[in-house]
Amino acid sequence: MESCEVKKCGRKFHSHFKRKGKGLCYRHYIQMFKHGKILERTSRDLNEIISYKKHAEVILYNKDQKEIARAMIDLEDIEKVKDQKWCLMTGYAGRSIRENGKARSLKMHMVILGEKEGLEIDHKDRDRLNNRKSNLRRATRSQNAMNSPSTGYHYYEHVKKWQAKIVVRGESIHLGYHDTEGQAKEARRLGEEKYFGEFAFKH
Repeated sequence: MESCEVKKCGRKFHSHFKRKGKGLCYRHYIQMFKHGKILERTSRDLNEIISYKKHAEVILYNKDQKEIARAMIDLEDIEKVKDQKWCLMTGYAGRSIRENGKARSLKMHMVILGEKEGLEIDHKDRDRLNNRKSNLRRATRSQNAMNSPSTGYHYYEHVKKWQAKIVVRGESIHLGYHDTEGQAKEARRLGEEKYFGEFAFKH
């Protein structure tokens, strides 16, 4: 066996992977077959990780291996993610895995903080790609839902007032009628602080 003709590849190739006189490894042979040319990256290449002073960024690519997003992690967590292939999944950095014969998605923040039965992981700043541990916290499903934008107030024509309310553990709590939208919005904000605590949405 000889080495792939693509510069800096270094992988081995077999004679039946030759194309137009060039010896290619399996990855680059498939890439040439699909795209008609050799791209800088193959779909199986691991993500590039760029380190900065206080954090690192994991580059996420689309199917054409073009950068589309970056996930932030702590420097100490590079070892946890560097040997896995990550992509953008519903706004998160994630990958597909199989467990007990079934496929499921594994998000990067789950790998970093660790999974715990019955609990989810909330991104405090609601940035799904900010996976630094200072931005992650365990939460129940209802607590996780608290940290999301919701007006929580509406204008009722029949009383000419703005009503504010909040739902806590499935129960709707009335936060009063108000003369202005601003007053209703403030009542909702105070209600979130009272009932949601640290999980209250930061307006």
